[in-house]
Amino acid sequence: MEPDILGVFHEALLGNYPLLSDSTEHTCIVLNTSLSREEAAERYHICRGRLLCVPALEIAMAEKSRINMVMLGAIVAVLGFVPIEMAEELCRNTVGKKYPHLIEANLNGLHRGFEHIKEQRPLIC
Repeated sequence: MEPDILGVFHEALLGNYPLLSDSTEHTCIVLNTSLSREEAAERYHICRGRLLCVPALEIAMAEKSRINMVMLGAIVAVLGFVPIEMAEELCRNTVGKKYPHLIEANLNGLHRGFEHIKEQRPLIC
């Protein structure tokens, strides 16, 4: 299977599993890391695809949101055809039903992940 988008929620997965083995030059890799794109490509031997990095854990901790929401925002930004409002609705309908007091924090995390990706250009590996 050749993924169009590969979301890597934890850097350690790149060292323990062959996540990148099926990626192609067209695969967009969204990596949760505080490293720059160049540092991440070198450290994890990412030699194909388009690499985007988002410090999802740092954002989640700062916003007191779930890391999943930050990564969701980042992936929505990469997709380009899913409106952010649809992701907001998903957040309200999932997190909001079980933890209504956490909606705002998670919406903030979602938006920060989205904006972080929108502000950068992918590193072509």
